[in-house]
Amino acid sequence: KIIFYNKKYSSDFLDVFLSAQAKFFIGNSSGLKAVSQSFNVPVAAINQIGFNLILQPSKSLTIYKKLYSINKRRLLKFDEIFNLGLFSKETGNKGFFSKYYDDNNLIPIENTSEEIRGLVSDMFNLIDKKKINTIIQKRFIKKFLYDYKDIELAGKVAPSFFKLNR
Repeated sequence: KIIFYNKKYSSDFLDVFLSAQAKFFIGNSSGLKAVSQSFNVPVAAINQIGFNLILQPSKSLTIYKKLYSINKRRLLKFDEIFNLGLFSKETGNKGFFSKYYDDNNLIPIENTSEEIRGLVSDMFNLIDKKKINTIIQKRFIKKFLYDYKDIELAGKVAPSFFKLNR
């Protein structure tokens, strides 16, 4: 069941209760997601802008915002984002601030409804223990997140996101 929870019916108690009792939580990279995380509820993180942020519980999935380069007139590839240092533990925190994107002529692009649908479908498969393709996730981790200790304990990027964004 999905609960459409809006301001009309919200309360502090329900914010915590629903976040703690959910099968999984769908949200962006800030705010209420932290409540679900604190109760070890799996997270489907949309519009992740911190490329070096790996805080989701292990049965969680993430989809990143894409970065459009004004100078190149196209979306950047993961290799290019990596070369900017945005996946790095040391330098990646600069990607949490809009000034970095403004200074580098980059525009973060919100996830599409198709990407979000794919993430939700992947989450149901993961939680219901259906087989999902982890080969590309492992290659992604090895290439871009290799300097993270205990990375296997963290959530992964949704397989459908890779499929949609080759």
